[in-house]
This record gives sequence, structure tokens and C-alpha cells, in this order.
Amino acid sequence: MFSLSTKFSPEATNFEKAVFAGYSSAELYTTPTRLMSWRSLSKIARSFELNYALHFPTVGKILHQTAEDMACLARDLNCNIVVVHEEHLDVAREIKFMAPEIQLAVENHFIHFNDLGNWLRTCSAATLDIEHLWKFTLHDCELSALLPVVKQLLHEHGDKIKHIHLPGYLPGQAEHKPMYCSRDMVLGVFDILYAEDYEGMVVSELNVPFQNEFELKMDRLLFESWQAKQPVPACFTDTADNAFFSSESQLY
Repeated sequence: MFSLSTKFSPEATNFEKAVFAGYSSAELYTTPTRLMSWRSLSKIARSFELNYALHFPTVGKILHQTAEDMACLARDLNCNIVVVHEEHLDVAREIKFMAPEIQLAVENHFIHFNDLGNWLRTCSAATLDIEHLWKFTLHDCELSALLPVVKQLLHEHGDKIKHIHLPGYLPGQAEHKPMYCSRDMVLGVFDILYAEDYEGMVVSELNVPFQNEFELKMDRLLFESWQAKQPVPACFTDTADNAFFSSESQLY
């Protein structure tokens, strides 16, 4: 079974929000400057009971030292997935010299539909961003057309897809919204991932204004509601949260 994760910049308050909302894993968005203090960052991260993936920097002055610092942080956090944008892959590859066990999961962006298969075949590992797929590759097609493509990609290239980004996107609307804002799409993707035995992280990738207790908890409880209906028993330890989910069900 895959795990639901959140994504945030590694400040202590963000770790606290994630743990309080019930998450057990997180993707950390880093910058070159923050990575220069990777020891202190790791100390903060290790003080929380979370499993981690890392996102290679996308802004700032990205140097060879950035890759070295990222490798050190990943090893210190026992993290084996680093998400990277294709334009930064040449620098990020230096991580592999220091830590060959780390997988550089390249994220899809503006890829033509006809090139998707070849792109995945050339990747040693990939991050499948469902929002990018729907918006940039399938150009806001109907949901009924999106889901078969997701299924085909997972079925044919599941060995390459190591990480999933799944914001609550709807055609024509803002990016990086909570998952519950696109309930039918998200639940459809959950079903596909379960059927295809995907076992990595699924990241509820939220813009900063949505990284609050309510939105984080709503996404987690949407996942737990879906999980409870699957043959594999879900673990429910917080009855208060389940009552909260029921009281907010009208928002779905």
C-alpha cells in the first residue's frame, strides 16, 4: 500500500503542522542556501517521526556543492528518493557519486503525449505529477480520458515511477490545491495505484496558503476514508479525526 505524504519547506513549524495533521511522511522542498546548513536541517527533521523524500532545489544559485549537500542530507535522513526537475538533472547526478543508492526521480512537466513513453523509458526513475500530466500533457481533457492514461502509465512503466505528486487539480482552476477539491480525480487515481501495486509516496502537493491544519487534515482524512474501503484493513487510531471527517463530508 502506498503512503500519503505532504510537502513543505523545512521550517520547524511546518514539521509540526504535518505531524499534528497525522502524516507519517513528507517531501521536503529545499534551497541551495538551506542545504548549506544541512546538519541543522537534518537535526530538526530527525526530531520528528516522519519518513522523508527530498526535492532538489529549483531556485537560487545551484552549484556542485548543492548536490553534495543534498547527498549528505539524504543519507543522514535515510532517504532514497530525490525529486528533480529535468533542467537540473546534470548537477543533481553528482548525488549518485556520493550516494549511489539514492534514486533521482525526474518529474514530468511539459511533455507531449506522444513522447511520454519514450521519456519514461529513458528515466532511471520518475516522479509522475498528475497535475502536470492533466494540465500540460493532456491539456485539461475530461476526467474519463485522464484516468485511462494514468492506468496505462502505471501498468507499463510502474518499475520507473517511484514517486507521485497528486494535488487536487481541476481543469481551468489554480494549481496545487488540496486533494479534496478534486475528489473524483483523486479517488480514481488512488484506485489505479492500488490496483497496480504502487508502494511509494503519494504527495498532496499544496501551495503555501493551503498548508494549514484544516486543509492538511482534510486531505489525510479523504485518504483514510478511501483506505477503509479497501481489502487491506486501514489503521484508525484517532476517532476524533474520523468524527471530524464525517462532519465535514458535505464539503466533498
